[in-house]
Amino acid sequence: MTAEAPLTHRLIDSCYTEAMLLADEARAVFEYHRSGPMSPLQALAFSCESLKATTRIMHCIAWLLHRKAIAAGEVPESRAEALGYAPATDGEQLPLLAEDIRGVILASDDLYFRLHRLAARIERTVPPPPPVHELIARIANAF
Repeated sequence: MTAEAPLTHRLIDSCYTEAMLLADEARAVFEYHRSGPMSPLQALAFSCESLKATTRIMHCIAWLLHRKAIAAGEVPESRAEALGYAPATDGEQLPLLAEDIRGVILASDDLYFRLHRLAARIERTVPPPPPVHELIARIANAF
Protein backbone atom coordinates (compact mmCIF):
# COMPACT_ATOMS: atom_id res chain seq x y z
CA MET A 1 0.00 0.00 0.00
CA THR A 2 1.08 3.59 -0.47
CA ALA A 3 0.93 6.60 1.82
CA GLU A 4 -2.83 6.49 1.27
CA ALA A 5 -3.08 3.30 3.36
CA PRO A 6 -4.11 4.92 6.69
CA LEU A 7 -6.86 6.86 4.92
CA THR A 8 -7.96 3.68 3.19
CA HIS A 9 -8.14 1.80 6.50
CA ARG A 10 -10.23 4.57 8.06
CA LEU A 11 -12.42 4.60 4.97
CA ILE A 12 -12.89 0.82 5.13
CA ASP A 13 -13.86 1.04 8.81
CA SER A 14 -16.33 3.81 8.02
CA CYS A 15 -17.83 1.87 5.09
CA TYR A 16 -18.09 -1.24 7.27
CA THR A 17 -20.08 0.69 9.87
CA GLU A 18 -22.28 2.11 7.12
CA ALA A 19 -22.85 -1.37 5.64
CA MET A 20 -23.81 -2.84 9.01
CA LEU A 21 -26.26 -0.01 9.69
CA LEU A 22 -27.70 -0.41 6.19
CA ALA A 23 -28.09 -4.16 6.73
CA ASP A 24 -30.04 -3.50 9.92
CA GLU A 25 -32.20 -0.87 8.21
CA ALA A 26 -32.85 -3.20 5.26
CA ARG A 27 -33.90 -6.00 7.61
CA ALA A 28 -36.34 -3.71 9.43
CA VAL A 29 -37.81 -2.15 6.28
CA PHE A 30 -38.14 -5.41 4.37
CA GLU A 31 -39.62 -7.21 7.36
CA TYR A 32 -42.14 -4.40 7.91
CA HIS A 33 -43.32 -4.47 4.29
CA ARG A 34 -43.10 -8.23 3.75
CA SER A 35 -46.55 -8.94 5.12
CA GLY A 36 -48.19 -5.70 4.03
CA PRO A 37 -50.78 -5.39 1.28
CA MET A 38 -49.24 -5.43 -2.21
CA SER A 39 -50.48 -6.08 -5.70
CA PRO A 40 -48.96 -9.10 -7.45
CA LEU A 41 -46.63 -6.81 -9.44
CA GLN A 42 -45.57 -4.98 -6.29
CA ALA A 43 -44.96 -8.29 -4.49
CA LEU A 44 -42.81 -9.54 -7.36
CA ALA A 45 -40.84 -6.28 -7.51
CA PHE A 46 -40.43 -6.36 -3.72
CA SER A 47 -39.16 -9.95 -3.76
CA CYS A 48 -36.67 -9.37 -6.56
CA GLU A 49 -35.36 -5.99 -5.52
CA SER A 50 -35.12 -6.77 -1.80
CA LEU A 51 -33.12 -9.91 -2.63
CA LYS A 52 -30.79 -7.92 -4.89
CA ALA A 53 -30.30 -5.23 -2.24
CA THR A 54 -29.63 -7.81 0.46
CA THR A 55 -27.12 -9.58 -1.79
CA ARG A 56 -25.33 -6.29 -2.51
CA ILE A 57 -25.15 -5.43 1.19
CA MET A 58 -23.83 -8.87 2.14
CA HIS A 59 -21.18 -8.74 -0.60
CA CYS A 60 -20.14 -5.33 0.72
CA ILE A 61 -19.89 -6.59 4.29
CA ALA A 62 -17.92 -9.68 3.27
CA TRP A 63 -15.48 -7.64 1.17
CA LEU A 64 -15.04 -5.07 3.94
CA LEU A 65 -14.42 -7.77 6.55
CA HIS A 66 -11.82 -9.30 4.26
CA ARG A 67 -10.13 -5.92 3.80
CA LYS A 68 -10.16 -5.39 7.58
CA ALA A 69 -8.47 -8.78 8.03
CA ILE A 70 -5.81 -7.80 5.49
CA ALA A 71 -5.26 -4.49 7.29
CA ALA A 72 -4.89 -6.34 10.62
CA GLY A 73 -2.31 -8.68 9.10
CA GLU A 74 -4.56 -11.73 9.51
CA VAL A 75 -4.73 -12.35 5.75
CA PRO A 76 -1.92 -11.58 3.29
CA GLU A 77 -2.60 -8.96 0.62
CA SER A 78 -1.89 -11.64 -1.97
CA ARG A 79 -5.15 -13.34 -0.93
CA ALA A 80 -7.28 -10.23 -1.46
CA GLU A 81 -10.69 -11.05 -2.90
CA ALA A 82 -12.68 -9.05 -5.43
CA LEU A 83 -16.01 -7.54 -4.45
CA GLY A 84 -18.62 -10.18 -5.36
CA TYR A 85 -21.09 -9.71 -8.19
CA ALA A 86 -24.58 -8.52 -7.35
CA PRO A 87 -27.29 -7.85 -9.96
CA ALA A 88 -28.20 -4.25 -10.66
CA THR A 89 -31.43 -2.67 -9.51
CA ASP A 90 -34.21 -2.68 -12.08
CA GLY A 91 -35.14 0.98 -12.37
CA GLU A 92 -38.54 0.10 -13.85
CA GLN A 93 -39.51 -1.78 -10.69
CA LEU A 94 -38.59 0.95 -8.19
CA PRO A 95 -41.71 3.11 -8.71
CA LEU A 96 -43.83 0.11 -7.63
CA LEU A 97 -42.21 0.09 -4.19
CA ALA A 98 -42.74 2.19 -1.09
CA GLU A 99 -40.41 5.14 -0.55
CA ASP A 100 -38.53 3.57 2.38
CA ILE A 101 -37.91 0.39 0.37
CA ARG A 102 -36.59 2.46 -2.54
CA GLY A 103 -34.34 4.33 -0.12
CA VAL A 104 -32.72 1.12 1.13
CA ILE A 105 -32.32 -0.25 -2.39
CA LEU A 106 -30.72 2.95 -3.69
CA ALA A 107 -28.47 3.16 -0.62
CA SER A 108 -27.29 -0.41 -1.27
CA ASP A 109 -26.55 0.53 -4.90
CA ASP A 110 -24.61 3.59 -3.77
CA LEU A 111 -22.53 1.67 -1.22
CA TYR A 112 -21.81 -1.17 -3.64
CA PHE A 113 -20.58 1.12 -6.42
CA ARG A 114 -18.51 3.25 -4.02
CA LEU A 115 -16.79 0.06 -2.85
CA HIS A 116 -16.11 -0.90 -6.47
CA ARG A 117 -14.31 2.42 -6.92
CA LEU A 118 -12.43 1.93 -3.64
CA ALA A 119 -11.43 -1.60 -4.66
CA ALA A 120 -10.08 -0.28 -7.95
CA ARG A 121 -8.06 2.35 -6.10
CA ILE A 122 -6.66 -0.24 -3.66
CA GLU A 123 -5.75 -2.62 -6.47
CA ARG A 124 -3.79 0.14 -8.20
CA THR A 125 -1.81 0.88 -5.03
CA VAL A 126 -0.75 -2.70 -4.31
CA PRO A 127 2.60 -3.35 -5.97
CA PRO A 128 2.90 -6.52 -8.02
CA PRO A 129 4.97 -9.31 -6.48
CA PRO A 130 8.65 -9.20 -7.35
CA PRO A 131 9.58 -11.13 -10.52
CA VAL A 132 11.74 -13.45 -8.44
CA HIS A 133 8.57 -14.94 -6.94
CA GLU A 134 7.47 -16.11 -10.38
CA LEU A 135 10.89 -17.64 -11.01
CA ILE A 136 10.81 -19.49 -7.68
CA ALA A 137 7.34 -20.84 -8.48
CA ARG A 138 8.48 -21.99 -11.92
CA ILE A 139 11.51 -23.76 -10.42
CA ALA A 140 9.33 -25.41 -7.77
CA ASN A 141 6.88 -26.63 -10.45
CA ALA A 142 9.74 -28.02 -12.56
CA PHE A 143 10.81 -30.41 -9.81
